[in-house]
Amino acid sequence: MDQYRLIDLRSQALTIVTLDQAAELAEIDAEEILWAIEAEGICETDLHVIAAVDEPAAL
Repeated sequence: MDQYRLIDLRSQALTIVTLDQAAELAEIDAEEILWAIEAEGICETDLHVIAAVDEPAAL
C-alpha cells in the first residue's frame, strides 16, 4: 500500500496517509492527486500539500 505525506498548511501538521485518506482529508479526487504528483512532484491545495513517501514509514 503506497503512503503519502499530507501537510496541513494551517497547523503545519505532517501525517502519513494512504491515497484514499489523503483524498478524503484534502477533499480532492484521488486521481487528481496522482496526476499532480506525477506532473509536479507534489499536489498542492489551498490547505494541504501531498507528496509520495519514497520509503514506507517504520512503525
